[in-house]
Amino acid sequence: MKLPAEWLKEYCDINITNEQIVTQLTMAGIECELLDEPGEIIDISLTPNRADCFSVLGVSRELAALNNTNFKSDQNTQTTIDHSDEIEIKIESPKDCPVLMVRIINDIDVNATTPAVITKRLNSSGIQSVNIIVDITNYVMLETGQPLHAYDLRAIDSELIVRRGHNKENITLLDGSIKTVDQNYLLISDVAKALGIAGIMGGENSGIQTDTKNIVLESAYFNNETIMGKPRILNLHTESGLRFERGVDPSIQNYAIERASKLINEYSGGKNGPITNSTSNSETPKRLPILLRKKRIHQILGITIPNNRIKEILTKLNMKIKEQDYGYSGWMVTPPLFRFD
Repeated sequence: MKLPAEWLKEYCDINITNEQIVTQLTMAGIECELLDEPGEIIDISLTPNRADCFSVLGVSRELAALNNTNFKSDQNTQTTIDHSDEIEIKIESPKDCPVLMVRIINDIDVNATTPAVITKRLNSSGIQSVNIIVDITNYVMLETGQPLHAYDLRAIDSELIVRRGHNKENITLLDGSIKTVDQNYLLISDVAKALGIAGIMGGENSGIQTDTKNIVLESAYFNNETIMGKPRILNLHTESGLRFERGVDPSIQNYAIERASKLINEYSGGKNGPITNSTSNSETPKRLPILLRKKRIHQILGITIPNNRIKEILTKLNMKIKEQDYGYSGWMVTPPLFRFD
């Protein structure tokens, strides 16, 4: 994953060189290097267990903790609701899709020019500009780690359905390829046809066109076990599939859809409908507390770290901590939902 260094610095109060960023992250187990040209892009090689760092916010959070500084995320993402149009959603398997949020945005200008700062950051990250709507969904994915998808409202018949594929079901995708799937694959469909392979790639017939006026914006959490291995079998190596395979934060869907809506309104106009939300609390991942023993820290690292510093580091990484024996024996640490390791 390639990210511009200046984008990372936007979310944490650090005044260090790009070389120092690379050194700090690599020493912390997030291997990366600074690309020679132009020397402002960091190429990050993530191990499969660190899906939380597949975003600007994730890497910036690590940098903030390493430098004992504040992590800044844009919490002011709430948008106005301009109309009451909604599209019905149906989840046939909540275990495969515990969270699905969608919103209709009407009267967009799909031919609006994507701002230079967005196209530059996309290009630096290896993603080509397509149109204002696709660019914004890709931009928010890189920023938050949450893949998004936008449908042309005209292409959806009645409702959005999340279901397993039928035996030998064919679907033509955005890249023009035709894939044959079965019940092992999760699909997004309407009452008449498949609209895309969930978490991997959308269908050709429901994509954004040059005359699209009204869209349905989708933000979902798909079970990584459901998606795992499917992109490789289908020979579809997408940024979305890569993130859903390793695990996406199951609590960030609302933030991401609001963030994308805000950018769409700012640069492409549009009138927002309410967010339609289907969330299965019983199927959403939970995190159990882990005992972090103080003696074990010293055994592994060979150094003594003050209790206050340990708590400070864990807190900056969004861990919930509870002291055991006033910190003498250690802490019960509950990881945040975005940590799958």
